[in-house]
Amino acid sequence: MKKAILSGIAAAGSALWLGMRHRQPRPRPAKSAELAHIERAAHRSMMSVIVPTWIAAGLLDYIWHRRTRIQTTSGPRESLLHLFMLAEGAPVVLAPLVLEVNAGILALMIAAYLAHQATAMWDINTTVRERLIPANEQHIHAYLEGVPFAIVALYSTIHWQQFLALLGLGSEKPRFEVRLKQPVLPLREVVLLSAAVGGLDVLPHVEEYWRCLKAQQRGEAGTETPACAPVLFA
Repeated sequence: MKKAILSGIAAAGSALWLGMRHRQPRPRPAKSAELAHIERAAHRSMMSVIVPTWIAAGLLDYIWHRRTRIQTTSGPRESLLHLFMLAEGAPVVLAPLVLEVNAGILALMIAAYLAHQATAMWDINTTVRERLIPANEQHIHAYLEGVPFAIVALYSTIHWQQFLALLGLGSEKPRFEVRLKQPVLPLREVVLLSAAVGGLDVLPHVEEYWRCLKAQQRGEAGTETPACAPVLFA
């Protein structure tokens, strides 16, 4: 009996292995010439306008944090939220540049945007009690929050049927495969994008967090909070 069971398992395993060997890969959905043209235009807009705006706004926000002495006001708590928001914004900005957009990628982008927005609201609601947030910094925040929304709206419009499919509507079935965009992002653009995001946004905010931790260790965190802030915003 035992021998018969083992033989059956071996036969089933062999059949499964042979079936997987000869299974044809699922074909990519064919892109129309019009959709390909729209995606190329969106890519040019992303690389030349939208992403540089997001990077510049992040750098200017860092400069305002430094000018308002984040290390001796709100300290490492706020700075850590800034790092969280960078991590949450990355899928929104990078996913449509390197991956084929479908219902699954749209879901990732929407979830990342909502997480980014929730963290931004948490950041402001707690920081106003501890650090001055000047009007110009608030205008910069408008770009930092608006750019991810614009990207989600742009690619949801381009891939409208997959967006509807994500909601259980429309004529298409939702697709969730993770595939590199074709043609793949050129190496030159990968290097430029990585250098710009890393050098102008990630490294400055890591330095900010390190500076805040050092100030906290010296007992300086919270020592320059405006006296009126806790009274006005508590």
